Amino acid sequence: MKRISILTTALTVMLLIVSCKEYDVKMLTIVNSDGTCRREVSYSNQMTKETREKLWNNNVKWSLPLPECLSADSMHTSHTEINADTVTTTFIQIFDSAEEMSSHTPLLMNGVPLKSEAHLKKQFRWFYTDFTFSETFFSLKDSFMLPTTPYADEAAIKYWFTGEPDLAAGLSGAEAAQMIEDIEPKITRWLNDNIYKHLFNYIISNYDAIENPPVTKDEFINMYDSFAAHMSKQNYNAPETIYNYNNLIRDFFNSTAYDIFFDDKTQYGKELEKQLTERMNIFLLKVEYGLQMPGEIISAGEGALDNNGTVIYALTGERLIPDDYTISAVSRERHAWAYVISIIILLTAAASLIKMRKQRK
Repeated sequence: MKRISILTTALTVMLLIVSCKEYDVKMLTIVNSDGTCRREVSYSNQMTKETREKLWNNNVKWSLPLPECLSADSMHTSHTEINADTVTTTFIQIFDSAEEMSSHTPLLMNGVPLKSEAHLKKQFRWFYTDFTFSETFFSLKDSFMLPTTPYADEAAIKYWFTGEPDLAAGLSGAEAAQMIEDIEPKITRWLNDNIYKHLFNYIISNYDAIENPPVTKDEFINMYDSFAAHMSKQNYNAPETIYNYNNLIRDFFNSTAYDIFFDDKTQYGKELEKQLTERMNIFLLKVEYGLQMPGEIISAGEGALDNNGTVIYALTGERLIPDDYTISAVSRERHAWAYVISIIILLTAAASLIKMRKQRK
């Protein structure tokens, strides 16, 4: 019997969390002074000339494959650049407002558009106009049955997934390492317990499909705590071993009755693998979000300002787990005409004053 690949999923996720950031997609948002916005989304693949000739037709010449987190249908125009075997495709669309832009997000999570709300506020002053842009991406925490807070305090959870608040500020390297070492097992436990809970509930919802179950459905429901403890204990005792959850369930119930949920040839196995994979896909979302604003950036929020005046943010699935994630920046566009007019007014006033004094004499 062929087994589906839901083996030590939580341990795999932990490797993804601590791995180096390699962004699959770059998304650039350009905010204009008139309130219109331009969004560019780009990605790259290695494609040899032979591969391009084989896959491309006369109409579509995109870098392939298209990232799973990207919807090409949400963008109107595109262009592709070839540098040796590196093929980069950029999708472009212009919107009348920030609100319209966020309602047509090109990012997907498991085939569903990633929800966000964007706003642009302008504050006019005589010598300058301040632009405040924000785009809030909605949290994906509802994808997990168990909340994070019972496992660790809210500040530790947010620090682990988002880097904020900066709990390592003022700590030595050794102290920061110890803090992270203390947080990691709590996050691991939360991830593992979510997998066990989802697996357990899925079996309950399809319990009638089991032939000769070792216990009744009610008995199975009442055994959750001992079941989860057994699963956690086995993974804890040998964290570097690739465990097959099916084998752990066999050992716990001393039965093969639940094998149908781990066989990718059955509808139950396929659906369970799909559901668990969808939750793990959250940790694979890695988008470099760039933001350009009118004038000079005076506040980059949680982003980093590069040498070209673009604010760079890390839009990742982890950042959407504890709460909504907001990208924001403030820029200032100075009015050269205001300075010119002010100088003219001052000069005119000064000239009038001098003339008046001369007339009095």
